Amino acid sequence: KGELVTEEKYQILKSLQRSIDGDELKIENDSIWREVGKVVLIFVLFVLLVVYFVLFRPRIFDSVRATEFMILVVVGMLAFMALVTQYLDMIEYVVPFTMLPLVVRVFFDSRTALYVHIIAVLLATLMVSDVAEFVFLQILAGMVAVSSLKDMNSRSQLVKSALLIFVVYVVTFVAIELSRGAELFSIEWNILLIFAVNSVALLFVYGLI
Repeated sequence: KGELVTEEKYQILKSLQRSIDGDELKIENDSIWREVGKVVLIFVLFVLLVVYFVLFRPRIFDSVRATEFMILVVVGMLAFMALVTQYLDMIEYVVPFTMLPLVVRVFFDSRTALYVHIIAVLLATLMVSDVAEFVFLQILAGMVAVSSLKDMNSRSQLVKSALLIFVVYVVTFVAIELSRGAELFSIEWNILLIFAVNSVALLFVYGLI
């Protein structure tokens, strides 16, 4: 303040301004392309889902009610995931993601339930920090969920599925941490409580169905 701006200093200030403007423009362009990339990924995944129904489950694709149901469960789960992670700032594993394949499995078949679950998991990776861990946990848990639930004749079957899913979550999480070089006693064991809450929340799927 109060310093005389010579021609030399004026050129330095102009150079600094151009540099700042360039950085801001670069950040803005990077942000735009990042969003474009996300939109393309979402579009591709939904196209794959539609292609699956057209080729292998035309009865579902031709049924308006079934199509609405599929859209509802996928978008609903992703919206709930966004609410928990983005707005409530909670860890993503609180969301009972395996509820999706369980619900689809009851009304349709195991193959459809697993395929829809994988598509939803891949879509959800756009909202999580550790993509590899999330994919491993959710896909393995989804496979167990689909395999363990043959029908929904009693709540005991759902309790069994929830227990198996909890075990898979714990074993897979510990295995991932150990494979990354973590020591057994340095693992964040408090996340097991999160997995327990997740599994207990699955018991509400009976009423939802």
